[in-house]
Amino acid sequence: MLRRIMGVAVLVPAALIVAACGAASTPAPAATRAPGGSGPDFTVTAKGIAYDGLAIQVEADKGFSIHFRNDDPSTVPHDIDIRDASDKITQDKPTIEGGKDVIYGFTGLPAGTYKFECSIHPIPAMTGTLTVK
Repeated sequence: MLRRIMGVAVLVPAALIVAACGAASTPAPAATRAPGGSGPDFTVTAKGIAYDGLAIQVEADKGFSIHFRNDDPSTVPHDIDIRDASDKITQDKPTIEGGKDVIYGFTGLPAGTYKFECSIHPIPAMTGTLTVK
């Protein structure tokens, strides 16, 4: 079920891996993995023009979904697009305004390393690694 939540910070009821930013040896924080087999596979939240998770791992050739929450102000749109090793967009998703959320469905990908990023703000804080095994 999609819910619109504006101006309220809400903790996601799933296991969250938190890592400090900075040192090269520190892994990027992972997107929240949803519990069980129902609903989206991951949750990614944008807030402060940054994703809360910068690493996702999925199975090769198997579709997956991301519940994407934009907790920035309504004037700040974001999205999640997937790019291949040559930086070509392989899956382009529509932007959403701040204060809204959506479930993006992605088709299966061949094994490899991809990146997911916000097409509006392709900065390090909004660029993550998608590992497909």
